[in-house]
Amino acid sequence: MARQDLKILTTVSFYIAMVTIISLPICFFLLSTTAGNSLAPLVKSIVSIAFLISLAGIPVSTLSMFSKENLAKRIFALTVNVLPISLVLYGFLMEFIDEFFRSAP
Repeated sequence: MARQDLKILTTVSFYIAMVTIISLPICFFLLSTTAGNSLAPLVKSIVSIAFLISLAGIPVSTLSMFSKENLAKRIFALTVNVLPISLVLYGFLMEFIDEFFRSAP
C-alpha cells in the first residue's frame, strides 16, 4: 500500500476511536444511574462491543501511523484505541499487587 492509501486506515481508526471515546463514558454513566437494572444487559453489550471494536482498532491505528495524514489525528486514534485494554491491564496489575504484596493478617 502506498502512503497515500493509508489515509483510509487513519480515517477508520479515527472513527473507531471516536465511537470508543463517546460510547464508553455514556454507557458507564447509564450503568451507574439506572435504578431498576432494566438497561443493564443492553448497556453491557454496548460496552463489550465498543471494547472489542477498540481492540480491532489497535492494529489499524498502528498501520495508520505510516500514512501522511495529520499527526495529531493519528496519535489521538492510537491513544484512544489502546486506552481500554490498558485500563483492563492496569486493573489486573493492581489486583495482583494487592493480593500478593499485602501484609499478612
